[in-house]
Amino acid sequence: MEERYIKYAVIDLCRVTQHYADRYRGGEPLLDVTVYQDINAARSLADLMSYTKSYLKQTTGAFVKAEPPTQSIEDKACAYLEDHYKENITLMEFSRHVHLSADYLGRVIKKGFGRSFSQLLLDKRLEKACELLANPGIPIGDVADEVGICDQRYFSQLFKKRYSMQPSKYRKELKKGRKAAPGGALETP
Repeated sequence: MEERYIKYAVIDLCRVTQHYADRYRGGEPLLDVTVYQDINAARSLADLMSYTKSYLKQTTGAFVKAEPPTQSIEDKACAYLEDHYKENITLMEFSRHVHLSADYLGRVIKKGFGRSFSQLLLDKRLEKACELLANPGIPIGDVADEVGICDQRYFSQLFKKRYSMQPSKYRKELKKGRKAAPGGALETP
């Protein structure tokens, strides 16, 4: 194989490594290197191999030394749910969003919140439904749709299971002056 093709392959390897290193750091360059100049300056395959090993050691060392992402997985989960609770989302989609395996992410969420991802999603949807039910101008079917639960009957079942009353009764209680506590539950009189 010609030396120039080997250099092209090494440049590609370094470029891909740099790309993932930059992504890991959130777009901030992890290393300030002049990869192309150093590779092209190599006078032999031994020099090229030596440089490549050194570069890859630097890059992997920088990964190890790099600060962990500033936003915790729990914070990312809360933000993701806040932005996407209306959609038909799954743990798998969220895992792709944060670049972690679904199994690992599920365990971290369960450990951090004491509930599964689907339970957190349902909590968020019902909390938002309580806010919407405070507006008597929004039909209950529209409230269900607005929080990502398309079947009004199913929405009512979930709501009753959580709050021990139908959404319509909840709305009536709010009209009577009962206040909603954080999370949507009605305060006891």
